Amino acid sequence: MEEEKVSTAPTARDDEENEEFMRKQIDFPLNMWGSLESIRENTKKGANILEGVINFTKTFHKAYDTYQSTIEKALEIFEKEMLKFSTLDTTMICMSSFCAEMKNMLSDMKNKLDEFDDLLYHPSQLFVKHYQGQSKKYYDISKKYLQEVEAARQQANKAKDRYFKHSDAKVDSEQEIEKRLQEHEDGIITFEQMQEISNKALNVKYKTEVSFQEYKQEVEYLNNLLQDAETEYNPALTALQKQEERRIDFVKYMMEKFLNYYSQCGTMLLTKEDKFNDSVKMINHHTDLQIFVDENRTKESREIFFSKVEVNIYEPKRNSNISNENGAQSSTDASSADNDPFGDLNVPSQREIEKNVLFVKDKIKNMIRNQSELTMEDKADILNLIHLKEVNFKISEELKTISDVKEYHVLKDLSDIVNYMITESINDKHNDFKIINNILMCSSSIFCRRQPDGTPQAKKAYLTDLIRPHAIWGETNRWKTWIYCIVEEKKNENINKKKKQVSEKYKKLIKESEVDDPNASMMSKWLSRLHHEKRREIEKLEEDGCDHRTYLNIIFNVLSTYLRHLSQFNVPLDVSKQIILYFCERYDLDKDRTQLILSELESTYSTEGFTEIEIAKIRLRKREILMETLENDSGLAVLYHVSNYLDSDKDLLHILSLNKSTNQLLKPIIYRRCLLNVRHNISPAKRSFLWNYFLKLSEIKCEYIALRDRINENPEIIEKVEEVITLDVQRSFNNTEMISRENLSNILKTYAFYNPEIEYCQGMNFLAGFFYFYYKDEEKAFKAMLGLINKFDLTELFNTTLPRLKLYFYVLDRLISMYLPELHEHFKNEYITSSLFSSAWFITCFCNTISHQNTSNLNNNILFFWDNFVIDGYVVIFKVAIVLLGLFEDKLLPLSFEEILNYIIDIPKILFSKNETIEEMLEPENIQDEEDKDDEGSIFEQSPLKKGHIKGILKEIDFASLLKDSPVSEELIQKIELEYKENENKGNFN
Repeated sequence: MEEEKVSTAPTARDDEENEEFMRKQIDFPLNMWGSLESIRENTKKGANILEGVINFTKTFHKAYDTYQSTIEKALEIFEKEMLKFSTLDTTMICMSSFCAEMKNMLSDMKNKLDEFDDLLYHPSQLFVKHYQGQSKKYYDISKKYLQEVEAARQQANKAKDRYFKHSDAKVDSEQEIEKRLQEHEDGIITFEQMQEISNKALNVKYKTEVSFQEYKQEVEYLNNLLQDAETEYNPALTALQKQEERRIDFVKYMMEKFLNYYSQCGTMLLTKEDKFNDSVKMINHHTDLQIFVDENRTKESREIFFSKVEVNIYEPKRNSNISNENGAQSSTDASSADNDPFGDLNVPSQREIEKNVLFVKDKIKNMIRNQSELTMEDKADILNLIHLKEVNFKISEELKTISDVKEYHVLKDLSDIVNYMITESINDKHNDFKIINNILMCSSSIFCRRQPDGTPQAKKAYLTDLIRPHAIWGETNRWKTWIYCIVEEKKNENINKKKKQVSEKYKKLIKESEVDDPNASMMSKWLSRLHHEKRREIEKLEEDGCDHRTYLNIIFNVLSTYLRHLSQFNVPLDVSKQIILYFCERYDLDKDRTQLILSELESTYSTEGFTEIEIAKIRLRKREILMETLENDSGLAVLYHVSNYLDSDKDLLHILSLNKSTNQLLKPIIYRRCLLNVRHNISPAKRSFLWNYFLKLSEIKCEYIALRDRINENPEIIEKVEEVITLDVQRSFNNTEMISRENLSNILKTYAFYNPEIEYCQGMNFLAGFFYFYYKDEEKAFKAMLGLINKFDLTELFNTTLPRLKLYFYVLDRLISMYLPELHEHFKNEYITSSLFSSAWFITCFCNTISHQNTSNLNNNILFFWDNFVIDGYVVIFKVAIVLLGLFEDKLLPLSFEEILNYIIDIPKILFSKNETIEEMLEPENIQDEEDKDDEGSIFEQSPLKKGHIKGILKEIDFASLLKDSPVSEELIQKIELEYKENENKGNFN
């Protein structure tokens, strides 16, 4: 019988076989291979169940929290009302014991509440997020595979239908040949007819063979896909099955945890019941009344109380203040000693702090290196250690070494840690501005290139974006405190640096003086004097502080940095302006620097353009101006509109020959059309004529040769700028044989003498060089430069304070924010403004791009740019800037500060220069060669991307069309300039 029982009892092997059988019954690849949508619906159902679990735990947590806080408040009131008496009786002892036990219970409840978050709520949230993400991932993989299989099956069926159709035609053609062959033998049809029928049959046979091969290829491709099910489809289904298994097991696990937690809460409350009962049983009215009587018994007898009162004569008391004071002092000292508030303070040692810092660093490094999420335990450990100020500061320093964290979830975990660091740093005991400053500096350099769902993206997601919601960034006074502290720290660093230099200087002198000297007393006096002078110099440094210029530089640099921080953390513009102006006024910052800072601030924040109403008004005003120009002549207006549709110079000029009035009023419009819209084979003579017309060179009455000769004979006339001109000429157009140093120097010196208000400013050398390159004549080049400066009033641009240039920086920053908002945001994060890359564009009008020209012909793009520039002026540069930045926006978004600047600087050089014909430079094979070869010896600086990439993009564009279609308009630029001047007039830049 026992043997029977042993033989029928299940073994471990039986359990394994049963488990394997059950697994086969629910194996998704075997049983659910065609029910992907059902799996998806079940996943949604599972997610809903998990959400229900989370909502329940969240509600329970809230109710438990409310219950605990309500009891805590009631206990506080109870203590205040019932325990204000000092009588020590059974009632008060019971109440004291009751309150103590209640406090212990509340403490336990609070700990249990904290435990609830880590035990149930947070794990549920993390699991749901993981479950949904993984389920979606594997569902997408499975769906994609099925779609590929279905598409391949459809293609195979289509190929099969084509093959069968052609096969039927082949059979019919063979039968037709047999029939026609007989007719040919019978002489019914000719040989040529028979040959034609045979050719048709052969064509049908060929199509049949081709369709059969295509059919075989499609079937082979489909079969290969079906074979890939084991490596692509089945693993995804298995992963979905495992996700469902984990989800169900997790729900079971969480419910078990909850029931266990609830049971522990009940047990915790029950354990307090006996102690509460014991306290209540202590209360006894006999004992309490006896205590009351004993404490308040009348000390004197009734007879004494009612005895007669005698008159007492006044006698002065002895002075015992000294003894009392001594006694009080000693008592106070003793009391202070007994109640030392720092007696039990447990301050961690330096070794413990270093150990804690190393622990947190390792956790963060491992998280970034392994691309793994921090567990709740790890987060708790890190946050507990960051509570220490020293650890918090060291970790904020460590953040500076982090850049690309690769994954979004790593960036999110890092932001949780940084947000806690911020909160800790602003506590009263931590209030350390250095921690906040470190976080501000590194938040825009820590990033990843993935979206929250893990998909790659070109645009960077910055740490700044995730810590921006913290409430601290909205507190104006904190920003002021941080800026003030940073300025003072930089000032102290500067002073300490100078102190160190003084110490090194005197240390060297003392060392040189320490030689064998027979007169020891003289040596001693000398050394003493050196030490005294060193001490006096250091004391003077401490007393005087930084020199004024250095101090202003420190303030300017700090404010320039912090205005970007203010923008990045969405501090309102008016608040940011208030903060910046506060420090500009406090430190008496000069007008130019204040203006530059505030213009950068304005351009960083402002993004609006024209409203629809404003656009309509502009169009109406343009029409009115046109009619005023044409003296309200409707006939001329018709001719104006007709000219827009004429492409021939002959036809356009024929309009001007109609009459004198037409010639006078329509000439600028027709000439503009000739220069800009009719660009087929523009001859140098035609271009020169039109440039001369628009720059009004015929109106310039100037004897260039006489002026040049006078300067050559009397060079002292321009001695103030001669050296600067000579130096700039030596550095310009070194590889351009068409521009000699003598020619360029003559033009610049002559202009310096002709216009003493400006004389010479850097950048003029490139303008003069370009015009000489084009005209091949000094006098024409001189007059062209003079006409350009006069027409567009460039005196402010070439002024030593460069007021116009600051305005142009402001305008360009605003245009970037309007038309390229993503790039504008990226520039803000990388601390880039247009002043860092566009100054040469405005000062040289892109003429610096031909400084390495080694051919005799100019690039068509630079010529077309100048066709526009001689008519419209600096509006064209803004158009070119937005066009080029827009073309390369996708390339610029992933780049860092240095890479962006190098890349942007190279773009105009390649677009406008001509080291060889533009067609050859942009040929694909040349681009490939450029990518493959080492760039050493290239005329351009190294860029983060190969020059071939830039050239490849520029080869595909029509620069003229892009410039014509640019959304930038003269009216918009005027609006931005007006905005800038209004700020200046209001005193915002003063």
